[in-house]
Amino acid sequence: MFEELYNPNQKPNYNLITSTSTFILPIIYSCKKNNMILFAVSSTSLLASINYWRKPLLGYRRNIDIFATNFAMITYIYYGFNIAIFYPKLVCAFNVYSMWLLYNKSCKYYKLQDNNWIKYHMLFHLYATFSQLYIIFLI
Repeated sequence: MFEELYNPNQKPNYNLITSTSTFILPIIYSCKKNNMILFAVSSTSLLASINYWRKPLLGYRRNIDIFATNFAMITYIYYGFNIAIFYPKLVCAFNVYSMWLLYNKSCKYYKLQDNNWIKYHMLFHLYATFSQLYIIFLI
């Protein structure tokens, strides 16, 4: 599934770099709430993602981005289910499903060589940012 978002001729994707940059909000908020674990996880995810989207090629930068993204997702799901105060399991499940849906839509449109894939991937980034902020708020 991860090979869908690979294009060896692609120049830096500034739209995705910009949408990834919204991850700075959970970084600031987690720091303000003194949660250094989420601060570190979000910071790593931000840096890895920006590093990948500035030149999206197969290789170690992409592998680091995928690892950091998956680790951040698992960490935030854990916090959502086990640590957040009054975070309904249904809301957490809906957020995970929504992010999965947006990511898969972006892959689908990328395979069709339809530039709408960028919009869906940007929405994926924005939805992830909102979900992270919400979980941090509830901690």
